[in-house]
Amino acid sequence: MSATLNDADRGATRQRLRVKSGNVVEIDLYSDAQIAEWDAADRLEDGERERIVGAVTGPGQRPAEPPYS
Repeated sequence: MSATLNDADRGATRQRLRVKSGNVVEIDLYSDAQIAEWDAADRLEDGERERIVGAVTGPGQRPAEPPYS
């Protein structure tokens, strides 16, 4: 939500309130152990991984290293 004042209202005691729509999003939290399990289950060969990364990011690009390694 945000409150707005028109130029005519500046300095006056009357204010207007503008209400905007919003979203509610469910958030899941994962432990380091769960992430490690997913990493262990990731069985792509290096060549296949490079082909996929190249298709997504462009040739010669390397994926960012995961922050948890």
